[in-house]
Amino acid sequence: METSRYFFALWPNPVVARQLTALQASFAGGRLTHQADFHLTLAFLGHPRPDQHAALRHIAQTLPRLAFELRLDQVDTFERLKLAWVGPSEVPVGLLALRDRLGRLLDQEGIWYDKQFSFCPHVTLARKVIVAPRLLGAPVIWWADRIVLAHSHPQPNGAKYGLI
Repeated sequence: METSRYFFALWPNPVVARQLTALQASFAGGRLTHQADFHLTLAFLGHPRPDQHAALRHIAQTLPRLAFELRLDQVDTFERLKLAWVGPSEVPVGLLALRDRLGRLLDQEGIWYDKQFSFCPHVTLARKVIVAPRLLGAPVIWWADRIVLAHSHPQPNGAKYGLI
């Protein structure tokens, strides 16, 4: 049985990943996201069929490489999930255009992706914790230019991510 779950994401460079790790210092408790696993999900694909993997790799290679500034300036929580995150208070037009283009490509290939929730761009900082919503005095500035097809593997202490 396939246990990996696939997703398209923006992946930060090491400098941004270190800044995200520094933000976690103010969290009490919870399970912190590992520095190597920070990402911003563009489309969650779940368990695609094996015959769709080639199409997914093709989409990953042909997506337009739109680069834009992502200003991560607010911390908040998805309370039901007890998931603390950081995200932009204003979503860049480039991010919306990229996600829209990705959705059209997935739809053209007949590949399912999660459309249940409205798009709330965020980077998960910790699980099993609730933080007070706040704007950051010093936002994390991320020149978002690395789009990846990734997968998660369940582990005893949370999922481990890998790039495809």
